[in-house]
Amino acid sequence: MRNSYKMNRHKLFTCSRLRSAYLCVFIFAFALTEIGRYIYRPFVYESGLDDFGMADTMGNHLGAVTLVFFILAVMNATRQEALIVIATVTMGYVGYEFIQQALPGFTFDLKDAIASIIGGTISLLLFLVTYRLVGKWDSM
Repeated sequence: MRNSYKMNRHKLFTCSRLRSAYLCVFIFAFALTEIGRYIYRPFVYESGLDDFGMADTMGNHLGAVTLVFFILAVMNATRQEALIVIATVTMGYVGYEFIQQALPGFTFDLKDAIASIIGGTISLLLFLVTYRLVGKWDSM
């Protein structure tokens, strides 16, 4: 039985428009995460603004998008593989929040768990849009 999720040399070194699109989304999400971490978060804290916890949970919702699209670009993921990656990363982020209860010095934060689910949903929506716009060009 052939394992379709196994990485092979051809798939690893194949350039495609979809892989390039995954890479562009990754770079954009990473840039937003870093801008949020080093510019937005200090501004919100210093100004005393109430941004509904966005500054606190930025690493979860934007970090999930960044990680998903990094993995998709490295894997050169198919549609089915991408859906598995999105689900796995989202469950991993949420699971980590729950595991933190048992770790010394860490605490569970419901806002972070919710932000992780939002990040997974954003990842799914971005993937579906990207795949619909760019994926059809790779099959031609």
